[in-house]
This record gives sequence, structure tokens and C-alpha cells, in this order.
Amino acid sequence: MRFPHLRWLARALLVTLALSAGALAYAPYLPHLLAEGFPTPEWPAHGAFADIAGAAQPQELGEPLQTTLAPGLAKLFQESGGKALLVYQGGQLQLEYYAPGFSRDTQFNSFSLAKSLVGLLALKAAERGEIPELDAPIPALGVTPRDLLDMKSGIIFETDEMKTASGQPRKNLEATISNPFGPMARLHASGLKGVVERLHSDPGRRGVFSYQNVNTALLGSLLPALDTRLSHDIWGPSGSRDARWRRYGAGLDISAYCCLYARARDWVLAARFIMHNGTPGHPLLSDESNRAFLGQDLSTDELRQGAYRLHAWHDILDRPGEKLQGRFTYFMGNGGQAVYLMPEKDLVVVRFGSRPQLLHSTLYEAWRQIAGP
Repeated sequence: MRFPHLRWLARALLVTLALSAGALAYAPYLPHLLAEGFPTPEWPAHGAFADIAGAAQPQELGEPLQTTLAPGLAKLFQESGGKALLVYQGGQLQLEYYAPGFSRDTQFNSFSLAKSLVGLLALKAAERGEIPELDAPIPALGVTPRDLLDMKSGIIFETDEMKTASGQPRKNLEATISNPFGPMARLHASGLKGVVERLHSDPGRRGVFSYQNVNTALLGSLLPALDTRLSHDIWGPSGSRDARWRRYGAGLDISAYCCLYARARDWVLAARFIMHNGTPGHPLLSDESNRAFLGQDLSTDELRQGAYRLHAWHDILDRPGEKLQGRFTYFMGNGGQAVYLMPEKDLVVVRFGSRPQLLHSTLYEAWRQIAGP
């Protein structure tokens, strides 16, 4: 044989083609997934997106009182790869800080922060009678909207289903699509149609907390025109500017569990709107639903353990010697994107970064900076 290396190359090529054909047969969504890639942390991003219309006349938060971080807050921010940190309190933007390379015009990826917005929209839809009552079983699934909202559906979907928000820097909150053949990758590329036949609820696990992105995807499927709902019910009325929300593909549904690209300032406006339950005379939710979403009926013991309900997290500040005390609600996304709400203090903290930042310490240090030692 004059050119044995050509025969080896031909065999290698045939093997590669056979493997590729097999991979595509098992996972036909792979070209889509490879073309889009993992969601980028800031805009621009590849893929299909819906435009979220903001307010016709966006609100301005004005200039902040402070634009530098005090040592304690700076240490937390730098150690966790922080990118943006904003503190609103008492009707004033108290602090606005961006790491080099980022600004108030940067549109950050929400990751799972969007889940909490979907929870609110589901509550609003239930009050309007547009979806089944929260405790009414959904046909074909055998679970209720409340099961999905509380992440207690018993659906086994992701292998690493038990998540934590302990605040430890090494912890991430949601599954990734690092395994291109895994269920999360299939959902992210194909939407529910690519996984619905495999979904089932284990009666033995129903009622047990298990943080699963598919719960939010299913919840979003109950809410037609999710992008329009967000614009009409929250984003526009809050005074926020236009944003972008990922779709599974052109003309397809919104990926409800992830990837709303918006400015940090607009998250402050949206959080303030949610915390105040809309505007005077135009409430976002009924008083009962608002109290439930903000965890105001949870006991101190429940808060100390950390609670998740209606697609929002709840905890309490009770460290001895700290001036800031009390319950708070927060939204959290992959990499530690966080939005804190403390209605009793009229306090909102918005943080974006590349890794989680210590949960309680962030609030303690933020308050120490704006209120003094």
C-alpha cells in the first residue's frame, strides 16, 4: 500500500460520520444547541429572542448618592467576581457601582431571576381565572400549579435536582447545559416538546422540594404570550426600559426559566414595583397573594431554615450586633445574580456577577455602607 495513512484517514472519517449520524439521531437538536452555545452573561447573545416592551416613558432613578464600594462590600464583590451592585432605599438610589468593563447600559443575563417573574405572572393569571386554580390538578400531569410554583411537583428531570442557596461561593443554583445529551440541554434547545413524553411525577417525591428548571418551563406553558404578560403586568408599569427574553427558537415559546437580558437599573425598578405591590390604585396582586409571594406569613423558624415558595426565596437577617434585622425575599440566578427585597426597610439590592456572593453578608455590608457603622 503506497499511502497507508490515507486508508487510516478514510476509516477515521467513516467512524466520525457514523458517530455524528448516531448523535444526531439521538439528539437532533444538537446543531441548534451548538450554534447558540451556552447563554452569554451579557448582551449580545446568540439565539432567538422576544422584545419585552418597557414603559413608553421610562422612569429615571437619578444619580446615586454613592458610586464607590466601602471596604467590606468591596471585598465581597471582588472575591465573587462582581459586575454590578445597586442599592435603593427610602425612595433614593443610594449606591450604584460597576466593575470595569460594565456600565448602567450593560444588559445582564438574568439566568434564573426570570423564574420569580414567572411566578408573579402565574399568580396574576390565577387571580384573573386564566389558569387553573393553584391547587387544581393540571390534566395529564397530575400536579398542580402550586406544586410547580413551590418546586414540589415530584418531577424527576435533572440528575442534580436538589439545589441550595446557602450563599457559599462554590454553590450554583441551577443546572447547566454542559452535557449536550442531558435532559437540560434537550429542554433548552427543543423546549417542552422535546422532553414532555419523558416527564412524570413520582408520587413518593411529590411535596418534597426539588429545584427543577422544568417546573418553570411547565408553568410558563400555562401562560400564553409570556413576553407580552411580562411587559403589560410588570416591566412596563414599573417604568423599566425595553429588554430581551430568550425563545426556544424563532416564533417559539419563551424559555421561562432563563435568560432575560436587561439593565441592572431596570431590575431595581421592577423589584421596587413588586415590593410595593404595583402602584397606588393599580395593585399587581391581591393583598393575600402579595403577602404570600413576599413570605410575610412564614414563621421565623421557617425563614431561618431558608424557604422557597411561589418561585421566590425567603430568609431572615438575625445576626447579633447588626443594625439591619428582619425578613427578606430574594430572587437568584446562576452565578449568583441576585435581587433582594426588604419591604419593611424599603430596600432593594441588585447584584450581578460571575459567582455567588455571600447571601446575608451582602445585605449587612450594603446597609452598613448606606446607613453608617
